[in-house]
Amino acid sequence: MRPLIALLALFAATSAVAEPRLIAALDIHASRHDLATHTEGTLEDGVSGNILGGLGSGLAWAGGDTFLMLPDRGPNATPYDASVDNTTRY
Repeated sequence: MRPLIALLALFAATSAVAEPRLIAALDIHASRHDLATHTEGTLEDGVSGNILGGLGSGLAWAGGDTFLMLPDRGPNATPYDASVDNTTRY
């Protein structure tokens, strides 16, 4: 009987679902740069390699109050050479 009670208590504790809620908001201008100096050089399309444009499409919670964000300017963000489909080395 005790294992059944323990199993029911475990099920009741894990079946609760928390509602999502906004805990913070951030506004960063797309022309800002990150602190990665090894990628700060200019790309083929003339854009800095460490610009933060597109930040947020790669977002992950790393635990506690730490979040990891990857800028994703996507392919062909700035036209510069149609023969290579405007794709940079990122």
